[in-house]
Amino acid sequence: MHEMMKLSTLQDVLANPGAVGKLIAELNPLMQEYESLQEVKGSSIPIRVDADAEFELSLRDVDTLCSLFVADQVTQSQLAYIADSIDLSEGVSYDGSPIADFIGEMTDPEINGVFTKDRAEEIRKEICIQP
Repeated sequence: MHEMMKLSTLQDVLANPGAVGKLIAELNPLMQEYESLQEVKGSSIPIRVDADAEFELSLRDVDTLCSLFVADQVTQSQLAYIADSIDLSEGVSYDGSPIADFIGEMTDPEINGVFTKDRAEEIRKEICIQP
């Protein structure tokens, strides 16, 4: 049985970023394979997601992901894995751009270049969520 990241855990963290530890615990066993395969040109990287929930991703959720990354609560690889999971999962829906564009920027750095904290801050400013 492979380890998996659960959509329900992601949903919990987006609603309550303080619960990020649970998501990290699910991601950690997946990171070694993910990061080592990123080194291999042309390799396909399995994204192991348990689609045990369905939810709609909002701009606030994108803001939360950027905040977790900027605060070093998730690494660039973990964020890319989460973004790939969102992108590939039928359990997560969102209404087109700009959400699709933002999530796309966070995915596999081989494809879109490395997602930086500066860019995460720019996205947060663009979204402009009021606390």
